[in-house]
Amino acid sequence: MIKKNWIYILFGIAVIIYVITGWLKDKQTSAAKIPEITYKTYYSDSLHWGYDIYVNNELRFHQPIIPGATGKNGFISEEQAATIARLVIQKMKNHETHFPTISNAELDSCGITRN
Repeated sequence: MIKKNWIYILFGIAVIIYVITGWLKDKQTSAAKIPEITYKTYYSDSLHWGYDIYVNNELRFHQPIIPGATGKNGFISEEQAATIARLVIQKMKNHETHFPTISNAELDSCGITRN
């Protein structure tokens, strides 16, 4: 009878270890699935400043002009381009839309004028 109880105890411990290691493995793989989203600003003589958005070091969006602006005007400063790039990344991380858009109100709130 005592040997039978030990078998149950060892079996229970093995099940607990299996469950814990499976949970830890799932946690590690789900963390690895989160994409790394970064941006780089750049200067173009003809268009001023723009930005690129990268997902896992792969170019996803190339934005040489101010979104929603008439004509082909770029941002007047690197800071403005970086501000909107960070806003786009925030929207991507929040899964707001498949292709994040920037509204005129958002541009206005960031102090960016569209000519």
